[in-house]
Amino acid sequence: MVNAKWWFLAATVLPPAAPAVETQFAGFSAVAVSAHVGLAGMHGACQAAFGSRARMCLTDEVVRSPEIVEFTQNLQAWVQPGADRFPCAGWTSAVGSGTVLDARTMSFLNKSCAAMLPVTCCQEQALVRR
Repeated sequence: MVNAKWWFLAATVLPPAAPAVETQFAGFSAVAVSAHVGLAGMHGACQAAFGSRARMCLTDEVVRSPEIVEFTQNLQAWVQPGADRFPCAGWTSAVGSGTVLDARTMSFLNKSCAAMLPVTCCQEQALVRR
């Protein structure tokens, strides 16, 4: 015999599960920008290339993304060094140095904030359950 009280609680209390998502590398922005465009400008360059859910990647997200492969082209692109680190005076100045991804060597380097570079872009993607 099924306990009616237990069945009622299980059927009414549990909300539907939210889809699992993970932020992953999407690619590089089509336009080059200097660091003084601000974080919104960096995100905007990614959104123009990959849609409204795209934004500038954090270095940790680049490292964890399975889509990252070694690129043959000599490309460097801006990347956010961490969630709480903002080079180039918070991405508002062309003075100093900021973090870039060297796509050919898959390493992170410092580059002048005045450099015109594309942006390393990430976006949330639903995880496929198997």
